Amino acid sequence: MFGVSLPNFLLYPINFIRSLDSKIIRFLEMQGTLVSETKVIDEILAKGIYPLNSYDYIKNSTIINSLEQSGIFQDDVLRTIELLLSEKSYMALGNVTIDFGLFREGIDPDESDKIMDFMHKLYFKILSSSKNICLPVVLPGMENSLAIIQKIFYKLMMNRFKICLNIYPHDIKKDDKFEDFIHDLSFRLELIRICYDANSGNYISDKLLKHWMEIFKRCDINCPIIFVPSVNSIEMLELEMNNIYSLLGNKI
Repeated sequence: MFGVSLPNFLLYPINFIRSLDSKIIRFLEMQGTLVSETKVIDEILAKGIYPLNSYDYIKNSTIINSLEQSGIFQDDVLRTIELLLSEKSYMALGNVTIDFGLFREGIDPDESDKIMDFMHKLYFKILSSSKNICLPVVLPGMENSLAIIQKIFYKLMMNRFKICLNIYPHDIKKDDKFEDFIHDLSFRLELIRICYDANSGNYISDKLLKHWMEIFKRCDINCPIIFVPSVNSIEMLELEMNNIYSLLGNKI
């Protein structure tokens, strides 16, 4: 049910992975560069933890740049992705999250069509690997884009495209109501990321977690939940993990 995202600064996470309590942390998310490290994937699997998601598998800037180039350049990008997927280390990965920028308000229809065409080409490259392509939805920020999101998924008509819901709880006002929005996303929701800036003193309290878990329960959501603390040192990461263990200890 619960997992954690490996922070960017952790370039060699073997010791951290070995320290995890796999009875509580069932999933791991990692940056795309780490997925290609076979030793890292082997350590995760040896702990009995599922490598759930890669959150920067291919950067949005790479996609946008390829759309501005010739078809040959786009084919090169797709071929690179296909080669990566064929590597042994990527076979264990469940999802790849890619921001195509499709859910933006006021996106130009021609640009949207180009992105959709690229997504269809990418889809067939990933389909054979049995992975999902997760499109990020952010709260707060996209709560008024439900019609756009539903329209995009209607046009895609491919069940390997899913939603990764990024919730920034400390940026949400007390009176903000997102339950209906989250419920309407549940048909494609693959994972939830709870994102917070631990470097600035934000943390997830038991009260805050209970609040969101109650919302997820009412929305009949039962997908993995990933804690994504923004930290820049191993000491901060250890503090956050201790807090996460304390929060989840009575929920497993």
